[in-house]
Parts: sequence; C-alpha cells; structure tokens
Amino acid sequence: VGPGDLDDVFKIEAAAGQNLVLTLSGANPDADLSLFDPSATNVILDEAYDTSWTRGSSDESIDVAISTDGFWYIDVFAYDGAIDYTLEIEMD
Repeated sequence: VGPGDLDDVFKIEAAAGQNLVLTLSGANPDADLSLFDPSATNVILDEAYDTSWTRGSSDESIDVAISTDGFWYIDVFAYDGAIDYTLEIEMD
C-alpha cells in the first residue's frame, strides 16, 4: 500500500465449506483487513463479508467458513499512506 493508493486487493478462489484464515501482521502504522464474497464488485462501496479493524494495532485476523464457491476478495486498507505488511492466507 502506498501514497495515494490506500488499498491492496487480492483475489482468491475458494469452495463452499473450506475454512479460510487470514492474518495481517507487521503493518505499521495501522491497517485493516476485510474479506468480500463473490458478489462484491467494489471494495470501497460494497459491504464486507467479514472484517478485522483493531484501532492502533498492526495485527488483524479473519477466520471464516466459506459459504459460496467462487472468487473472494481480500482488502488490506491503510489509513495513513505507505506501509509494509505480511499477509498470510491459509485454506483447508
């Protein structure tokens, strides 16, 4: 995430019944993590399926059971310009 571009969006394919664990770490300053289902068309305007928004924390996580087959979207949002972070994605 860099100046003027506050969102990094990742697209993953998942099947109903899979468990998805997202872990965002090392984001300094603060960043938030959101997950959007396959019906999403805009991560700015659409309602997130799940979110992790811990104010002032560099660590966020989401652990969900996938409800619908398709492409899901992960959004890392930075409040304050350029940040470095690590995003781990686990599915089973």
